[in-house]
Amino acid sequence: MRPDPAASPPHPPPHSLTLIPHEGPPPEGLWAAPLHIAARRLAHPEGWLYQWPGFYAEADFQGDTAWLRLGPGRVRLRLWVDGTAWPDTVTSTPGLHRLQGLTPGRHRLRVEVLGEYRDGPRLFGGLWLAAGAHAWAPAPRTRQMEFIGDSHTVGYGNTADQLVCSDEEVWHRTDPTLAYGPQLAARLDADYRLTAISGRGVVRNHDGHAAPTLPEVWDQGLADPASPRDEAGHAWRPQVLVVALGTNDFSTPLRAGERWPSRAALQADYRRHYAALLAALRQRHPRALQVVWANEHFDGEIQAQALAVVQLRQAASDERVHFLPISGLAMSGCRWHPSSADHREVAARLETLLHGVDGAWG
Repeated sequence: MRPDPAASPPHPPPHSLTLIPHEGPPPEGLWAAPLHIAARRLAHPEGWLYQWPGFYAEADFQGDTAWLRLGPGRVRLRLWVDGTAWPDTVTSTPGLHRLQGLTPGRHRLRVEVLGEYRDGPRLFGGLWLAAGAHAWAPAPRTRQMEFIGDSHTVGYGNTADQLVCSDEEVWHRTDPTLAYGPQLAARLDADYRLTAISGRGVVRNHDGHAAPTLPEVWDQGLADPASPRDEAGHAWRPQVLVVALGTNDFSTPLRAGERWPSRAALQADYRRHYAALLAALRQRHPRALQVVWANEHFDGEIQAQALAVVQLRQAASDERVHFLPISGLAMSGCRWHPSSADHREVAARLETLLHGVDGAWG
């Protein structure tokens, strides 16, 4: 099983591991270790490009020396070694980084990327080992889950103890591993993907912001409608899809000049496009269980409209789609977003629903 971030919060072990940029030419004989990567990504000559939140990579290797290759751009990383989380690292230095502090022997390494990268993709160049070292890619997990949504699925500002946050504070307080999806996947020992972008809606982004909506990019390798699908998409067969969209469509009043003449017109457009997204997901993953959840905020508008979408799909003879209303979230994270405790509650309610569905895993 992979580490449960909720059960084992990051804490430094007795002998601290650090990630240090390597200076000078690469050591001779380095070779790229095989990895298990479930996240959506695109092949790159120097590794993989990723942009969707929740990227992680895993490896088993023998030895006390290893390097990570990182691309340009600031990233936050959390390293798990043998089931223990090490202090988070923020780096903007591209190139090789040595994992200093490893003990001799066999190790399980998990690299998790924290934060959100709407400004553009990042490059992960893999794990590199010295000549003569041994490594094995962990087998993919039998269970696969995908979580499709907006900032609530990303884990936006979920570790903050304040409502008012600067953009920098939001970046440091956004931990996708503590969002409801990865927490649920950890409980169920499942691989996962987060197909989510903060501020995006089904037909309308937050406050009418001009950018591709989530249905326009959900199937791309990067969070960009111009990017190709990821080359590993054929191997991704999630048995459970959890979708939560609508907060950005309905949380702000319509502005002058937006294309909907009324709130009712916006609602109808939302229902039509959300149902189409669920139908497209059904076509892509014919046997997957779909769960749509929504909270009660904004006078229940999101819940009512999301329920209507599920009813449309059920009326179209889709018996593998369920609706989960959720209420009582504190929303005490940055800018009135779900806190890590809220995410735990959502994960628990989703788990209860899954346990109650016959054949949830196919």
